[in-house]
Parts: sequence; structure tokens; C-alpha cells
Amino acid sequence: MQARLEPFADKTQKIIVRMSDGSEEVYSKYAHAVFSLQDEACRLLIVQATDGTYSILFRDATSSKETYGGGRYLDLEADALTGTQTVIDFNTAYNPYCAYNPSYACPIPPAENTLPVAVKAGERYQEHD
Repeated sequence: MQARLEPFADKTQKIIVRMSDGSEEVYSKYAHAVFSLQDEACRLLIVQATDGTYSILFRDATSSKETYGGGRYLDLEADALTGTQTVIDFNTAYNPYCAYNPSYACPIPPAENTLPVAVKAGERYQEHD
């Protein structure tokens, strides 16, 4: 899916992201990806971790029903973020490690990254005993 990138003018903007174990991590705000999905205007924050990787942490209408309740992640390549457009491939959306092992601490998607529609692509989730 094609998305328009809206980079932050101030490259030093940070966001504090709560982790599944109650701790917090700081990410840099990179840009917003703006696109249309199922005739809904959507906007997702792209963050950069301290290791230099870019991600979208998101929830959608499938969260807690068909996918992990804590949200899913999309990893983005730096070279795909150099222009004014990027491709978001929801087929690569995956569950965080804490979905399968509670000893892992995983970032919880920020509230602004909750989509109003169901993303019927990417990794699904079933509770395990």
C-alpha cells in the first residue's frame, strides 16, 4: 500500500513508549505515514529505535480478536523512507515476542497508532496454554 510520508521537521522529537512489563523506552519520532484503507483516512507514526531501526507499532480492529491484543509491528527499511512516499506491506505485520513468552518486554503501540479498520493481513494469533 502506498503511503505519503510526513516527516517531522524537528528530528529531535521523542516519544516515550510503555512496555508490556510496565517499563518505558524512548523512541525518535521519524514521520507519519498517511494512507487510505477501506475508504478510511489512516495515519500511523513511524518511530526509530536507538539501534537505528524503523518501525510502526499499531493496533487495529482485529487486535484481541484475530491478532495479539497488544498490537502488531511492521519493520521498515531505511532506504524505503528517503522520499515522500513509502510502501506499507501489512502482509509482513507480526506479533511481538511477548505474545508468546511473557518474560519478554515489548513496546505497546501508542494510542495514535490505533487504526479504525481491520487489517486482515499479516500474522494472526491464537492463545496458547
